[in-house]
Amino acid sequence: EYQQLESWNHLSGAAEASIYSMGGVGGKTRSVVVVNKPRRIVELFTNEKLGTTLHLALGRVLSSSFGVVWALISGLDLEQKTNLLRKLSSKRKMFIVDVRNELRDRIRALVSAISFAKSTNRTLVVVWQTDSTCSLHFRDLFQNDIIWTEK
Repeated sequence: EYQQLESWNHLSGAAEASIYSMGGVGGKTRSVVVVNKPRRIVELFTNEKLGTTLHLALGRVLSSSFGVVWALISGLDLEQKTNLLRKLSSKRKMFIVDVRNELRDRIRALVSAISFAKSTNRTLVVVWQTDSTCSLHFRDLFQNDIIWTEK
């Protein structure tokens, strides 16, 4: 007959083990350890906490490995951070353009920046700030793989 001695729970249910003991032959005690398979680490986090952790981790890699400033990183969504990291991993150089004024001026600056980035093999990052001269959002005008942020 087995007797449960103790229960062990590590990382709030990530891994569980129970130790059972029974009397054996010649007065020796035998123990059996039953271990439940741990859950995946992502199951321990809520979606919100996981997203926040991923945002922070990508931001730290972009900042420490590639020198991207936090002011720029904080304006990027998760997909843009991932995209920027992928592009910088292959190109290692970045060109940031802050387009301003009316829409025609912004498009001229954007076309010039795209041309420069391609000719110098750099990753282009566009800073697009809506203001009184142009209230249109970048995402509403363009659908491409350019990394952009709005202030």
